[in-house]
Amino acid sequence: MKKMSVAAFILVVVSIAMTSAPNALAQCKWQAYLRGLEAVSAVSSPGSGTCTLEVNEAGTEVQYTLSYQDTWGGVPKSHIHLGQKGAGGGVSVFLCSNRPNAPEGVPACPV
Repeated sequence: MKKMSVAAFILVVVSIAMTSAPNALAQCKWQAYLRGLEAVSAVSSPGSGTCTLEVNEAGTEVQYTLSYQDTWGGVPKSHIHLGQKGAGGGVSVFLCSNRPNAPEGVPACPV
């Protein structure tokens, strides 16, 4: 499991709360299913994945698990966008990256 800052988690919670039920902020665990066809712009790929985010009881830390399979040529980076559904929003949190220009402190994606 990796950890992200509380500020990054708040951005994730806000984006989830905007598209979820009104009680979304009271939940402590979120899960997203990742498919290329849901990317903006859509990508035709047999790859898929799952990302689970969980906040600790104190509300000071978030742990995440990221898994993926059947990708072509590995995963160069993984991040969370903040934006409207169906639109490309800006990157708010980097989960991992194998790119040389990754932000400092971002772990490498498993190969």
